[in-house]
Amino acid sequence: MAYTTFVKFRNQDYSSLKKQQLARGVKFVDDEFPPESMNLQSLDIPAGPVSYLRPPEIVATPCFSRNESYFSLKRGFVKNFNILLAFTGLKYKQKYWTKVLVDIKSQEWDAEHVNEHPGIFRFRFWQEGMSFEVTIDDLLPCYEGKCISLSSSSAKEFWAAY
Repeated sequence: MAYTTFVKFRNQDYSSLKKQQLARGVKFVDDEFPPESMNLQSLDIPAGPVSYLRPPEIVATPCFSRNESYFSLKRGFVKNFNILLAFTGLKYKQKYWTKVLVDIKSQEWDAEHVNEHPGIFRFRFWQEGMSFEVTIDDLLPCYEGKCISLSSSSAKEFWAAY
């Protein structure tokens, strides 16, 4: 199977869902991975309330991915460092980066209209000989207003948090 052919994870069609959200004027909420604390078991979260925020609620002008030659990631409350290492390697290999983060520009927030973003993103992953397209919402688990998961050294960049 070529990397251009992919399986839609849990039959979620990114293009259709994005069009629906834009037409309805509402933000996407992923029913396949609801914003619940039970989905955070792989994180080492301190005791206290977890809130779910969208990037424009965290910073005024978020971006999905910046084109920078240097970047670093913050571990957050992630227990497994392997994901940190994998993403770091991926960011430095544009050939693979663009296969995982598909058509980044079309997924980016418009700096002048950040609240008009439909709240939906897609990633593609290769696993056991198959390519999967995974659709997600932009709700991020936060503790005291900061992302719990991986985050970029740039407070405005959010690709790593997903």
